[in-house]
Parts: sequence; C-alpha cells; structure tokens
Amino acid sequence: MGIAALILGIIGLISGIIPILFWMAGILGIVALVLGIIGARRAKQGYATNRRMSIAGAILGGLAIVMSIIGIVIIANVFDDVSKEISPTKTTAPTTPAPSTATSPGTTAPTSGALQFNTAQRYQDGLQVQVSAPRPFTPSDSAAGYTPGDKAVAVDVTVTNGSGKRVDLDLLSIQAKDADGRSAETIFDSAKGINGVTGTLLPGKKSVATYAFDLPKNASSSLDVEVSPGFNYESAVWSGSSS
Repeated sequence: MGIAALILGIIGLISGIIPILFWMAGILGIVALVLGIIGARRAKQGYATNRRMSIAGAILGGLAIVMSIIGIVIIANVFDDVSKEISPTKTTAPTTPAPSTATSPGTTAPTSGALQFNTAQRYQDGLQVQVSAPRPFTPSDSAAGYTPGDKAVAVDVTVTNGSGKRVDLDLLSIQAKDADGRSAETIFDSAKGINGVTGTLLPGKKSVATYAFDLPKNASSSLDVEVSPGFNYESAVWSGSSS
C-alpha cells in the first residue's frame, strides 16, 4: 500500500500541474492519501516496513488534492471570463434627472428632452454630471479657437463619481451649439486654465472643469451643451440662455 500510495501521489501531483487534468489529480490524490494512511497504520502495527514511504505517499496525495482544487478555480475563472466576453455589453442608461441646485434666474426653458442648466444628470451606476449656466468669457490673446469679435461664453462641468469604479475623464466629450444648430467652437486658453479635464476620477471624488465656447456673431441667444461621459453612457443635453 505504501508503494501504491507513493506512485499514485507522484502521478497525481504531476497531473495537478496541468489545470485541465485537475479531475485526475483529485482522484489519484484521494486514493493515494487513503492508501498512505492505511499503509502507515499497518507499518505501525508491524505488518509492513515501509512506513516512511506510506507517509510520503499520503503527503503527495494531499498535495495532489490541493493542486486539483487550484485547477478547478483556474478553469472556473477561464469559463467566467469567456462568458463575459461572449455576453453583449450593456449600456448604462441615464435615469430621470433630478435637480441638484436651483436654476439660475433668467434661464430659458429647456428644449424637448434637454435639461436646464445647473441641474444634474444621474446615471444608474451613480455617476452624475452637471453643467452650469453660461457666463460671459473674455479669452486671452493666446487663446485658440476664438475669433475676435465673436461672443465667448464659459460653463463649468462637474462630474461626480458615485459609482464603485474609476471613471476615465479622457473619454468625456463636450459639444455646444446654438438653438439654430450652429456649432460653437471650443476655446482652449491655457493662460486662463481652460484645457478641459484628463486623468482618472476615483469613486467618491468630484471633478470641476471650465469649458469655453466661441459663438458666431449671428448665433441665437439660446445655447445647447451636450456632454457624453464615455462609451458606456448616453449623452445628455443642457439648454438655456447663452447670456
């Protein structure tokens, strides 16, 4: 029994090194452990002389069982990863927005499906985005994206990470246009800290960044600002007076 335990323990341990053979390692490990224990008892009673071999077989059997368990965990994780890759990615849809602060005086009513400035868009995973009411902005001489004589406005975009995961701010997309559909050029002004947001926002943290836009001379008095937090989120639109 000691010899059989030792041989089965060695084979079981070798099988356990290969995760796909975890079932063989488990079976051989159990048999080796049982035979090793029986062989050690018989040697202790004087019926055999290979007590050390029996103990070694039992130990190797136990190790083979441990390797079998590790193999089961590895195979289970592989199947879990494969199933996640096969399953279609679900888009996190925004919930009905709720006001976070009072709407600024003079703000016009939002267009259909749009939010008023200074209200928050909350998503199901806890992420929250808020856009402030536009205010006049005077670009510096080194500003890019501004045409002298045009009207420039700035808004503050606040992103609050109420989810349990990190948010990549590099994926944040912001666009603006007037009520007639004329696109507003984004102004980059390093001299005044208008560079947008980058980096990673940790759970429970908040990021506030100022964005400036150049409006054509003939632009309407209403501004629409569209913000998309990332690929897995639907964009939201804020609308109101640009003055």
